[in-house]
Amino acid sequence: MQEVRIPESRMFVWPGVHVECGENIRVLAPDTLRVFVVTDRPCIPIARHVAMSLQQNRFDVSGGVAPPTKTAAKAATLSQLQAKLDALGKKDVTVVAVGGTATVHLAMRLAGGRSLFLIPTTLRSQIDASVGGASCPAFAGRWKPPKAVFSDPTLLRDLPLREYVAGLAEAVKCAIVQDADLYEFLDANAGKIRDREQNTLEELVYRAASVKSAAIATETPGPGARATLRYGHWVGGALERFAGSAILHGEALSVGMEAEAALAQKLGWASADLVQNQNKLLKAMGLPTRAKGLPADKLALPLLANGTPKPDLPDSVGHTRGPAEAASPLIKA
Repeated sequence: MQEVRIPESRMFVWPGVHVECGENIRVLAPDTLRVFVVTDRPCIPIARHVAMSLQQNRFDVSGGVAPPTKTAAKAATLSQLQAKLDALGKKDVTVVAVGGTATVHLAMRLAGGRSLFLIPTTLRSQIDASVGGASCPAFAGRWKPPKAVFSDPTLLRDLPLREYVAGLAEAVKCAIVQDADLYEFLDANAGKIRDREQNTLEELVYRAASVKSAAIATETPGPGARATLRYGHWVGGALERFAGSAILHGEALSVGMEAEAALAQKLGWASADLVQNQNKLLKAMGLPTRAKGLPADKLALPLLANGTPKPDLPDSVGHTRGPAEAASPLIKA
Protein backbone atom coordinates (compact mmCIF):
# COMPACT_ATOMS: atom_id res chain seq x y z
CA MET A 1 0.00 0.00 0.00
CA GLN A 2 1.23 3.48 -0.88
CA GLU A 3 -0.22 6.77 0.28
CA VAL A 4 -0.23 10.12 -1.50
CA ARG A 5 -0.73 13.16 0.70
CA ILE A 6 -2.96 15.62 -1.14
CA PRO A 7 -3.87 19.10 0.15
CA GLU A 8 -6.96 18.56 2.36
CA SER A 9 -7.12 14.91 1.28
CA ARG A 10 -5.19 11.67 0.87
CA MET A 11 -4.98 8.86 -1.67
CA PHE A 12 -4.42 5.19 -0.93
CA VAL A 13 -2.98 3.14 -3.79
CA TRP A 14 -3.10 -0.62 -3.54
CA PRO A 15 -4.51 -3.60 -5.44
CA GLY A 16 -7.94 -4.66 -4.25
CA VAL A 17 -8.63 -1.55 -2.18
CA HIS A 18 -12.06 -1.03 -3.76
CA VAL A 19 -13.41 -4.22 -2.16
CA GLU A 20 -12.01 -3.15 1.22
CA CYS A 21 -13.42 0.38 1.13
CA GLY A 22 -16.10 -0.31 3.75
CA GLU A 23 -13.71 -0.90 6.64
CA ASN A 24 -11.57 2.06 5.57
CA ILE A 25 -14.54 4.43 5.39
CA ARG A 26 -15.68 3.14 8.79
CA VAL A 27 -12.34 4.31 10.22
CA LEU A 28 -12.08 7.59 8.28
CA ALA A 29 -15.73 8.65 8.69
CA PRO A 30 -16.81 7.06 11.99
CA ASP A 31 -20.01 9.12 12.30
CA THR A 32 -21.36 7.91 8.95
CA LEU A 33 -24.44 5.69 9.04
CA ARG A 34 -25.67 5.99 5.44
CA VAL A 35 -23.72 5.96 2.17
CA PHE A 36 -24.94 7.19 -1.21
CA VAL A 37 -23.03 5.56 -4.07
CA VAL A 38 -22.79 7.42 -7.39
CA THR A 39 -21.65 5.35 -10.36
CA ASP A 40 -22.05 5.06 -14.13
CA ARG A 41 -23.51 2.17 -16.09
CA PRO A 42 -20.24 0.47 -17.15
CA CYS A 43 -19.06 0.55 -13.53
CA ILE A 44 -22.16 -1.03 -11.96
CA PRO A 45 -20.37 -4.39 -11.40
CA ILE A 46 -17.57 -2.59 -9.54
CA ALA A 47 -20.10 -0.52 -7.58
CA ARG A 48 -21.81 -3.74 -6.46
CA HIS A 49 -18.56 -4.96 -4.89
CA VAL A 50 -18.19 -1.57 -3.23
CA ALA A 51 -21.77 -1.70 -1.90
CA MET A 52 -21.17 -5.21 -0.54
CA SER A 53 -18.09 -4.01 1.36
CA LEU A 54 -20.08 -1.07 2.75
CA GLN A 55 -22.97 -3.30 3.84
CA GLN A 56 -20.58 -5.74 5.51
CA ASN A 57 -19.40 -2.79 7.59
CA ARG A 58 -22.95 -1.95 8.69
CA PHE A 59 -23.65 1.02 6.42
CA ASP A 60 -27.10 1.64 5.00
CA VAL A 61 -26.39 1.87 1.25
CA SER A 62 -28.35 3.56 -1.55
CA GLY A 63 -27.30 5.35 -4.72
CA GLY A 64 -27.84 6.34 -8.32
CA VAL A 65 -26.48 5.76 -11.82
CA ALA A 66 -25.20 8.52 -14.11
CA PRO A 67 -24.19 8.39 -17.78
CA PRO A 68 -20.47 7.58 -18.22
CA THR A 69 -19.55 10.63 -20.31
CA LYS A 70 -19.84 14.40 -20.13
CA THR A 71 -23.61 13.97 -20.45
CA ALA A 72 -23.42 13.21 -16.74
CA ALA A 73 -23.35 16.98 -16.34
CA LYS A 74 -26.79 17.43 -17.85
CA ALA A 75 -29.26 19.23 -15.64
CA ALA A 76 -31.75 16.36 -15.65
CA THR A 77 -29.20 13.85 -14.39
CA LEU A 78 -27.93 16.21 -11.74
CA SER A 79 -31.43 17.07 -10.60
CA GLN A 80 -32.53 13.45 -10.22
CA LEU A 81 -29.46 12.36 -8.31
CA GLN A 82 -29.47 15.48 -6.15
CA ALA A 83 -33.10 14.85 -5.20
CA LYS A 84 -32.33 11.27 -4.14
CA LEU A 85 -29.34 12.38 -2.10
CA ASP A 86 -31.11 15.35 -0.51
CA ALA A 87 -33.91 13.04 0.62
CA LEU A 88 -31.35 11.43 2.93
CA GLY A 89 -30.40 14.77 4.47
CA LYS A 90 -26.84 15.64 5.44
CA LYS A 91 -26.40 14.29 8.94
CA ASP A 92 -24.41 11.03 9.04
CA VAL A 93 -24.50 10.74 5.20
CA THR A 94 -21.40 10.11 3.07
CA VAL A 95 -21.09 10.08 -0.73
CA VAL A 96 -18.95 7.50 -2.54
CA ALA A 97 -18.16 7.86 -6.27
CA VAL A 98 -17.31 4.81 -8.37
CA GLY A 99 -16.35 5.70 -11.94
CA GLY A 100 -14.23 7.77 -14.28
CA THR A 101 -13.60 11.49 -14.51
CA ALA A 102 -17.18 12.53 -15.32
CA THR A 103 -18.58 10.53 -12.39
CA VAL A 104 -15.91 11.83 -10.01
CA HIS A 105 -16.73 15.42 -10.96
CA LEU A 106 -20.45 14.76 -10.64
CA ALA A 107 -20.02 13.33 -7.14
CA MET A 108 -17.93 16.33 -6.07
CA ARG A 109 -20.75 18.58 -7.21
CA LEU A 110 -23.44 16.49 -5.51
CA ALA A 111 -21.71 15.99 -2.17
CA GLY A 112 -22.18 19.53 -0.91
CA GLY A 113 -21.10 19.57 2.73
CA ARG A 114 -21.14 15.79 3.05
CA SER A 115 -18.05 13.62 3.38
CA LEU A 116 -16.89 12.31 0.01
CA PHE A 117 -14.79 9.29 -0.95
CA LEU A 118 -13.67 8.50 -4.48
CA ILE A 119 -13.01 5.14 -6.12
CA PRO A 120 -11.70 6.16 -9.56
CA THR A 121 -11.90 3.43 -12.19
CA THR A 122 -9.91 4.94 -15.09
CA LEU A 123 -6.27 5.93 -15.34
CA ARG A 124 -7.12 9.57 -15.99
CA SER A 125 -9.35 9.75 -12.93
CA GLN A 126 -6.78 7.99 -10.72
CA ILE A 127 -3.85 10.26 -11.54
CA ASP A 128 -5.62 13.52 -12.36
CA ALA A 129 -9.33 14.07 -11.65
CA SER A 130 -9.24 12.57 -8.13
CA VAL A 131 -6.18 14.48 -6.97
CA GLY A 132 -7.31 17.62 -5.16
CA GLY A 133 -10.46 19.64 -5.74
CA ALA A 134 -12.01 20.09 -9.15
CA SER A 135 -13.46 22.76 -11.34
CA CYS A 136 -15.70 21.97 -14.27
CA PRO A 137 -17.32 24.41 -16.71
CA ALA A 138 -20.32 22.10 -17.07
CA PHE A 139 -21.19 22.72 -13.42
CA ALA A 140 -19.87 26.30 -13.23
CA GLY A 141 -18.25 25.75 -9.88
CA ARG A 142 -15.31 24.52 -7.86
CA TRP A 143 -15.55 21.94 -5.09
CA LYS A 144 -13.49 20.83 -2.16
CA PRO A 145 -11.35 17.68 -2.31
CA PRO A 146 -12.65 14.31 -1.11
CA LYS A 147 -11.85 13.01 2.36
CA ALA A 148 -9.92 10.17 0.73
CA VAL A 149 -9.36 8.44 -2.61
CA PHE A 150 -9.02 4.67 -3.01
CA SER A 151 -7.07 4.02 -6.22
CA ASP A 152 -7.06 0.37 -7.21
CA PRO A 153 -4.68 -0.42 -10.11
CA THR A 154 -6.44 -3.76 -10.73
CA LEU A 155 -9.44 -1.81 -12.04
CA LEU A 156 -7.32 -0.62 -14.96
CA ARG A 157 -6.90 -4.15 -16.36
CA ASP A 158 -10.32 -4.21 -18.00
CA LEU A 159 -10.40 -0.66 -19.37
CA PRO A 160 -10.84 -0.46 -23.15
CA LEU A 161 -7.37 -0.11 -24.68
CA ARG A 162 -8.02 3.27 -26.28
CA GLU A 163 -9.29 4.76 -23.01
CA TYR A 164 -6.37 3.32 -21.05
CA VAL A 165 -3.78 4.66 -23.50
CA ALA A 166 -5.44 8.09 -23.53
CA GLY A 167 -5.07 8.25 -19.75
CA LEU A 168 -1.31 7.84 -20.08
CA ALA A 169 -1.12 11.36 -21.54
CA GLU A 170 -1.69 12.79 -18.06
CA ALA A 171 1.35 10.91 -16.75
CA VAL A 172 3.53 12.09 -19.65
CA LYS A 173 2.38 15.67 -19.04
CA CYS A 174 3.39 15.52 -15.36
CA ALA A 175 6.77 14.08 -16.33
CA ILE A 176 7.55 16.73 -18.95
CA VAL A 177 6.66 19.79 -16.87
CA GLN A 178 7.23 18.56 -13.32
CA ASP A 179 9.40 15.52 -12.76
CA ALA A 180 12.37 14.21 -14.75
CA ASP A 181 12.46 11.09 -12.56
CA LEU A 182 8.90 10.27 -13.60
CA TYR A 183 9.99 10.68 -17.22
CA GLU A 184 12.80 8.17 -16.69
CA PHE A 185 10.37 5.74 -15.04
CA LEU A 186 7.90 5.98 -17.92
CA ASP A 187 10.64 5.64 -20.52
CA ALA A 188 12.23 2.62 -18.82
CA ASN A 189 8.92 0.84 -18.23
CA ALA A 190 6.98 1.66 -21.39
CA GLY A 191 6.53 -2.00 -22.32
CA LYS A 192 5.25 -3.01 -18.87
CA ILE A 193 2.94 0.01 -18.82
CA ARG A 194 1.48 -0.91 -22.21
CA ASP A 195 1.00 -4.48 -20.96
CA ARG A 196 -0.61 -3.19 -17.72
CA GLU A 197 1.77 -5.10 -15.46
CA GLN A 198 0.24 -4.62 -12.02
CA ASN A 199 3.27 -3.67 -9.92
CA THR A 200 4.30 -1.16 -12.56
CA LEU A 201 0.77 0.28 -12.72
CA GLU A 202 0.68 0.71 -8.95
CA GLU A 203 3.97 2.61 -9.07
CA LEU A 204 2.78 4.69 -12.04
CA VAL A 205 -0.41 5.77 -10.27
CA TYR A 206 1.49 6.57 -7.07
CA ARG A 207 4.21 8.59 -8.81
CA ALA A 208 1.95 10.55 -11.16
CA ALA A 209 -0.56 11.37 -8.41
CA SER A 210 2.30 12.47 -6.14
CA VAL A 211 3.61 14.83 -8.81
CA LYS A 212 0.20 16.45 -9.29
CA SER A 213 -0.33 16.69 -5.53
CA ALA A 214 2.97 18.55 -5.13
CA ALA A 215 2.03 20.90 -7.96
CA ILE A 216 -1.39 21.85 -6.62
CA ALA A 217 0.13 22.51 -3.21
CA THR A 218 2.19 25.30 -4.82
CA GLU A 219 0.15 28.45 -5.32
CA THR A 220 2.97 30.77 -6.37
CA PRO A 221 3.76 31.33 -10.07
CA GLY A 222 6.73 29.67 -11.67
CA PRO A 223 8.12 26.18 -12.19
CA GLY A 224 6.29 23.58 -10.13
CA ALA A 225 3.15 25.65 -9.83
CA ARG A 226 -0.39 24.47 -10.55
CA ALA A 227 -0.44 26.44 -13.83
CA THR A 228 2.12 24.13 -15.40
CA LEU A 229 -0.44 21.31 -15.27
CA ARG A 230 -2.26 23.10 -18.08
CA TYR A 231 0.57 22.14 -20.41
CA GLY A 232 -0.89 20.64 -23.58
CA HIS A 233 -4.39 21.84 -22.71
CA TRP A 234 -4.12 25.14 -24.60
CA VAL A 235 -3.83 23.45 -28.00
CA GLY A 236 -5.48 20.25 -26.78
CA GLY A 237 -8.56 22.11 -25.56
CA ALA A 238 -8.97 23.83 -28.92
CA LEU A 239 -8.62 20.47 -30.61
CA GLU A 240 -11.32 18.95 -28.38
CA ARG A 241 -13.70 21.80 -29.15
CA PHE A 242 -13.06 21.39 -32.87
CA ALA A 243 -13.18 17.57 -33.06
CA GLY A 244 -15.84 16.92 -30.40
CA SER A 245 -16.46 13.30 -29.43
CA ALA A 246 -14.21 12.03 -32.24
CA ILE A 247 -11.19 12.53 -29.99
CA LEU A 248 -10.60 11.56 -26.36
CA HIS A 249 -9.24 14.08 -23.86
CA GLY A 250 -5.91 12.30 -23.53
CA GLU A 251 -5.48 12.05 -27.29
CA ALA A 252 -6.08 15.79 -27.65
CA LEU A 253 -3.71 16.45 -24.75
CA SER A 254 -1.00 14.38 -26.42
CA VAL A 255 -1.30 16.30 -29.69
CA GLY A 256 -1.41 19.53 -27.69
CA MET A 257 1.82 18.70 -25.88
CA GLU A 258 3.53 17.96 -29.18
CA ALA A 259 2.42 21.32 -30.61
CA GLU A 260 3.32 23.29 -27.48
CA ALA A 261 6.76 21.67 -27.25
CA ALA A 262 7.37 22.67 -30.86
CA LEU A 263 6.33 26.23 -29.97
CA ALA A 264 8.77 26.23 -27.04
CA GLN A 265 11.51 25.25 -29.48
CA LYS A 266 10.55 28.01 -31.92
CA LEU A 267 10.73 30.53 -29.07
CA GLY A 268 14.24 29.34 -28.31
CA TRP A 269 13.26 27.95 -24.92
CA ALA A 270 13.39 24.21 -25.55
CA SER A 271 16.08 22.24 -27.30
CA ALA A 272 15.46 19.75 -30.08
CA ASP A 273 16.28 17.03 -27.52
CA LEU A 274 13.24 17.88 -25.40
CA VAL A 275 10.93 17.78 -28.41
CA GLN A 276 12.42 14.48 -29.57
CA ASN A 277 12.33 12.90 -26.10
CA GLN A 278 8.71 13.86 -25.58
CA ASN A 279 7.77 12.59 -29.05
CA LYS A 280 9.56 9.31 -28.36
CA LEU A 281 7.74 8.82 -25.04
CA LEU A 282 4.31 9.68 -26.43
CA LYS A 283 4.78 7.17 -29.24
CA ALA A 284 6.10 4.53 -26.82
CA MET A 285 2.87 4.90 -24.86
CA GLY A 286 0.82 4.50 -28.04
CA LEU A 287 -0.41 8.10 -28.02
CA PRO A 288 -1.00 10.22 -31.15
CA THR A 289 1.25 13.18 -31.94
CA ARG A 290 -0.70 14.53 -34.90
CA ALA A 291 -4.39 15.12 -35.61
CA LYS A 292 -5.11 14.28 -39.21
CA GLY A 293 -7.61 16.23 -41.27
CA LEU A 294 -7.71 19.35 -39.09
CA PRO A 295 -6.73 22.57 -40.94
CA ALA A 296 -4.14 24.48 -38.91
CA ASP A 297 -5.72 27.85 -39.72
CA LYS A 298 -9.09 26.77 -38.30
CA LEU A 299 -7.48 25.36 -35.17
CA ALA A 300 -5.59 28.64 -34.67
CA LEU A 301 -8.81 30.66 -34.44
CA PRO A 302 -9.87 29.46 -30.96
CA LEU A 303 -6.25 29.71 -29.80
CA LEU A 304 -6.23 33.43 -30.59
CA ALA A 305 -9.83 34.15 -29.59
CA ASN A 306 -8.90 35.71 -26.23
CA GLY A 307 -5.91 37.75 -27.35
CA THR A 308 -2.26 36.74 -27.14
CA PRO A 309 -2.05 33.46 -25.19
CA LYS A 310 0.57 32.86 -22.50
CA PRO A 311 0.91 29.11 -22.02
CA ASP A 312 3.41 27.63 -19.57
CA LEU A 313 6.01 25.86 -21.70
CA PRO A 314 8.87 23.51 -20.80
CA ASP A 315 12.51 24.35 -21.39
CA SER A 316 13.81 20.93 -20.30
CA VAL A 317 12.34 17.64 -19.16
CA GLY A 318 10.79 18.14 -15.72
CA HIS A 319 11.00 21.95 -15.77
CA THR A 320 9.11 24.91 -17.23
CA ARG A 321 10.39 28.39 -17.86
CA GLY A 322 7.07 30.10 -17.18
CA PRO A 323 4.35 31.74 -19.27
CA ALA A 324 5.29 32.39 -22.88
CA GLU A 325 3.77 35.13 -24.98
CA ALA A 326 3.07 33.39 -28.27
CA ALA A 327 2.64 35.73 -31.22
CA SER A 328 0.03 34.98 -33.87
CA PRO A 329 2.49 34.07 -36.68
CA LEU A 330 4.17 31.46 -34.47
CA ILE A 331 0.83 29.89 -33.56
CA LYS A 332 -0.34 29.69 -37.15
CA ALA A 333 2.98 28.17 -38.14
